[in-house]
Amino acid sequence: MTGWDRHLTAGDRQVVHAVLLGYADRLDADDVDGILDCLTPDVHLEFFSGRVVIDGLDRARQMFEETVRSKHNADPAITTMHQLPNVLVEPAAPGRANVRTTGTVYAYSGPGHPLDVRGLAYRQECVLAGDRWLIARLEHESLWQFSVEQAGLHQR
Repeated sequence: MTGWDRHLTAGDRQVVHAVLLGYADRLDADDVDGILDCLTPDVHLEFFSGRVVIDGLDRARQMFEETVRSKHNADPAITTMHQLPNVLVEPAAPGRANVRTTGTVYAYSGPGHPLDVRGLAYRQECVLAGDRWLIARLEHESLWQFSVEQAGLHQR
């Protein structure tokens, strides 16, 4: 082992990975409390390549509640699905891990509406808070985006 590897076990890496996947799952479920449960009280969030910056759980709650409200108030409502298959967890210091991932998010409003697809890169810093790993910093970068018009379902 080199560097800080001795401070980040394979089990720690799995739990940190699970925190990121749990965050994405709660985003898709529009579960604001579940999202916040993945974050530290002094979390720092950056979305859209730093154009939106949020500090602290109270501001994060406001932003996520507004996001959920806007998804539900859209006509029709928007459903999202985040897929994050490429996750790299690296030791940063004792009790700290850096996480990098790329993935895809799909946003769907129902038949007759385009499917929006976005490529994302996430960078997170996770910290061991007591006996739990939490996200202390999250940077969200949109890499590309396109819309697909639906031609309808095909049956065989």
